[in-house]
Amino acid sequence: MMTGRHAQGIAQMRAALKERPTYLLLWNLMIGFSLHREQENNPLAEELLHEALKTSDTPRNRILLAKVYQNTGRQKEKAEQVELDLKKDGNNLLAILSAATLALQRGDDKSIMETARFLDQVERLPATEMNADLYAVYEILRGVHLVLTGKKNEGMECIQAVANADKENEQARDLLMALKP
Repeated sequence: MMTGRHAQGIAQMRAALKERPTYLLLWNLMIGFSLHREQENNPLAEELLHEALKTSDTPRNRILLAKVYQNTGRQKEKAEQVELDLKKDGNNLLAILSAATLALQRGDDKSIMETARFLDQVERLPATEMNADLYAVYEILRGVHLVLTGKKNEGMECIQAVANADKENEQARDLLMALKP
């Protein structure tokens, strides 16, 4: 696969999975390569994720499938995957952040209140649940939520903290540029 023989590599990995269908490392590798290769319309990644969910119904696989749906403009299917994740494990950080993002994207008053509930839920989780990348997502969501609820300065401080901690975080930089007077 590293030499450009993507289809052949996927076929070999699928053959290996027939022998050992619960081999998660191989599933992750195959899904990772298919996601990296095709960004927009990605039928291979979607197919592989559906197959993987039969063996390993994890929040990670559901969120990746939701991302594939997002990239193809299928917002309803994306929301369904996030909802399934929350039903399966209401304390899963990735699922909660994904649900907060969806609520924020809807943008109506009810959804903004729902975003606050999800952000509060994140704050109640053990600190060990959150790595630096997920913390950045949380702080950006919190910052945007604060801005939308009339607390622009507080919101910009959250987003600025992410930009200061990670100089390459384009999302934080873009938001700061958009929010400057």
